[in-house]
Amino acid sequence: MISEMERSSPWVVSAAVSGVVLAPFLALAVPFRAGLVLQFAVIVALLAGVWLGVGVRPPLGDWPRLVRLGLGLYGGAALYGLAVGLLAANPLRHVLSQTAALLLLPAAAVAFAGGAREHPHALAWGFAAAVPLALVVHLLAIAFPALGWGDPIERFRFLLRNDAGMAGAAPLVAMTLGGYWLATRHRWAFAAWVGAVLLVAGIMSRGGWLATGVGVVGVAVFLAHRPARLLGGVAAAAVLLVVVWWFAAGVVGQRGRVVRREGTVAATQADEEPRYRAVATGDESAWVQLAERMAVGGAGLELEVAYSGAGGGGAQVVLALDASPVPAEPALLALPPCGGRCTAIRLLPTPTSAALLDLALYVPEGGGSWAVYGWEVRQFPTVVDVYWRQLQLRARELAVGLVAPQRDRNLDYRARELEAVVARWHAAPLARRLLGHGLGATFPFPNSSWDEFGRRITVPEASYIHNFFVFLGFKLGVGGLAALAGLAVLLVWAWREGRRLDERMVPWPAAVLAVGLAVYLLWSVSSPEIYDFRVAPLWGMLLATAIATTPPPQP
Repeated sequence: MISEMERSSPWVVSAAVSGVVLAPFLALAVPFRAGLVLQFAVIVALLAGVWLGVGVRPPLGDWPRLVRLGLGLYGGAALYGLAVGLLAANPLRHVLSQTAALLLLPAAAVAFAGGAREHPHALAWGFAAAVPLALVVHLLAIAFPALGWGDPIERFRFLLRNDAGMAGAAPLVAMTLGGYWLATRHRWAFAAWVGAVLLVAGIMSRGGWLATGVGVVGVAVFLAHRPARLLGGVAAAAVLLVVVWWFAAGVVGQRGRVVRREGTVAATQADEEPRYRAVATGDESAWVQLAERMAVGGAGLELEVAYSGAGGGGAQVVLALDASPVPAEPALLALPPCGGRCTAIRLLPTPTSAALLDLALYVPEGGGSWAVYGWEVRQFPTVVDVYWRQLQLRARELAVGLVAPQRDRNLDYRARELEAVVARWHAAPLARRLLGHGLGATFPFPNSSWDEFGRRITVPEASYIHNFFVFLGFKLGVGGLAALAGLAVLLVWAWREGRRLDERMVPWPAAVLAVGLAVYLLWSVSSPEIYDFRVAPLWGMLLATAIATTPPPQP
């Protein structure tokens, strides 16, 4: 028997959980690829520390049979994909990173099993401690952009330098804290849950907003004993969102100021002639200057461009601040293909209180013919104004995506990505279609990526696939069915156990796991956050906690 002195403190285990959640922030001060390696190394080290530091290590044979089956199928599919990827000589960096992301879920479950049994509240405590720290980092990035900590405006999301955000993890953290509060009614848990919801809202991931809303309500339905109270809370949250929307729209409407307008942005007549044209042939690109240098100020700028063009996968409007004629790292406003007349909007911060701005239309080689009908530059005096404008634009994009998905640029990008994957799959031999291309496999699809220093670049091939189900089918073939079957088995087990209310403890971890897996699988149609290497260990730790807190079946 392990003595109490040999067992780890619950605070040590909770600190390790917080470290796993906050690991992405380690990438802020290091080059991009090195930052990814550092994040992964720290996550693995923390999991190993919990596994070695906790005196009790439950034997896997004591785990429920369905859990062992689910983890075996999922982990086995990852090893199968690794073998196929190595045999196919896929890029080693992609092979290893994707294998590690898939294996982190079962590895974290094994590593955290002892900590969950000894300290069943450690997961919720660790999440609760991570939330205020994450909020502080993000708020500092908004309040002090001059420090170089990151640009929350660049991608319309609360992402920091080197893509070091919590877009994938924050909804799961919010669901977990919501379930813990419903089960324990601790006031601090409620405060932590509110902070997690604020973090999700600030991240400005549309998928994250939907996942959090559906997930929190789903967990509440599992655990709430008073439906009237639940419905009242949902109604109050809806009213609060309406008030916030009204306030944000009002502030932006009063404080945004047009700096300069060239032509008309709004469509006035279908046959209006464009003001600028650029045509790029197959062997050269094309540039067209849209404006002479103009003085701008304030905390942020917004550029809106009315354009048309449908060749080469897209063009860009280059925004050069304080540089002549074009800086080495210009900001870009992407112009997706548009057969008719479309509008693109971009927010960016001004580096100084008095910057100089250049605008130019750039069409890459073979990009075809593009036209600009007009553009408008607006400036916002404070960071708060810029942030509210971001919120307004993201909410508007969410509405467009739900009501008219054919007009959503992100969905259009994912559709074109899917076409490229399917084309590569059809071109492959039958054996490759069935057995998969292996983890790390790439397909021809020009896309935006990051260089060693976290700067945006365009690469000709992609390995990342936004649809997780297509990812598994393309890379693992029939092995992908095993991975999905493993997740389905875990979902069935968690769903069944989450409904078994016990007098000793409400099984909130199983309820969160069941709802969370279901929500994230739906989310995985457009964003595979479920297997992101920064999110996967959280699933494993939640699974270990669910096993530790679920009462054994009665004989």
